[in-house]
Amino acid sequence: MIIGRLVEVNDKYYAILNLKHPDGRRLQKRFDLELPVPNNKRRAQEKLNALCAEYTRKQQVEQNRPNVVLILRWPGLRNASRRFLRPPTATTGTWWSIT
Repeated sequence: MIIGRLVEVNDKYYAILNLKHPDGRRLQKRFDLELPVPNNKRRAQEKLNALCAEYTRKQQVEQNRPNVVLILRWPGLRNASRRFLRPPTATTGTWWSIT
């Protein structure tokens, strides 16, 4: 779960989220909520909750992504992996004749 807080800077609300970098480091990201401070505390809190929920979903998707997808995204391996994962056809005969 992503945790955030509201801050007031120059009569505007900002949301600061505590995120986790893919390599494990922690980082803070600041979002301008585009709300003036007077009479908007509840709206700012609702926007903060929505941001936290959105980034929590993104984090869960990234954690559940299989490593095979990441390997296929490497520039040189995409075409090579398709060549090796292709099923044999009548012209190739066996898996070993593909290479």
